[in-house]
Amino acid sequence: MNKYRVIILSLIVSTVYAVETKAVSVLKIIGGDTIEVAADLGGILYPVRVRLLYVVTPKSRGDKDKSEIDNGKLAINFLASVLVPKAKVVLWSQNAQFERDKEGNLLAVVYRDRSPKMERDELGNDWPKVESVNESLVHAGFSPYWRKLGDAPDALELRLGLAEASAKEQQAGVWKTDPLWMKDMASDRADPVRSGNSSP
Repeated sequence: MNKYRVIILSLIVSTVYAVETKAVSVLKIIGGDTIEVAADLGGILYPVRVRLLYVVTPKSRGDKDKSEIDNGKLAINFLASVLVPKAKVVLWSQNAQFERDKEGNLLAVVYRDRSPKMERDELGNDWPKVESVNESLVHAGFSPYWRKLGDAPDALELRLGLAEASAKEQQAGVWKTDPLWMKDMASDRADPVRSGNSSP
C-alpha cells in the first residue's frame, strides 16, 4: 500500500452518502483551484494536493496570455484570503471514497474550519448546508460552475448554479475581465461514458 493511500485512509470519516476527512491544515495555495494540505500520521506531516471539485480558475503561469495569467494571480490571491496558512479545512466528496484527477490530486469540496452541518433534502440525502470554498470561488467570479469532471450532487449543483448566475449578473471577477473564457469553461463537460457495445 503506497504512502498516499495510507494518508488518505487515516483521514477519512465515512458516512452512508458521502465521505469527508477530519480537519486538516492548509500548507499552501498551489493555484486558484488547487491547495496542499497536511495529513498528520502519528506526528509526521505529509503534504497532499487537493483539486477543488466543480471549479476551474485561469492559470497563473505558463504559455497563457497576459490577461489569463493576471486573472489567475487574482484567483490565487482570493483563495489565499479565504484559506490563510494553517487554516483548518474539511475535505468532502459525494462518493463513498475520494477520487483523483489525472495528475494524482485528490478531488474534493473544501469546507473551512470544521465538519459542516448537514441538511436533508427531499430524497433523504444529507448535504453540507454551509458555503464551501468551491462555492466562494464561483460566487466571487473567479470560476464558473465547471462540470468537466462531472456534475455536482443536486443540492450543491443548485447552489453552484445560483452562485454562477449571481457573479455573472454582477460581472464579478473574471466575468468582467474575460467573460469569453468564463463562458467557455462553463460549457466544458465531462466526456460521455461509453458502453461496452459500440454498435448502433
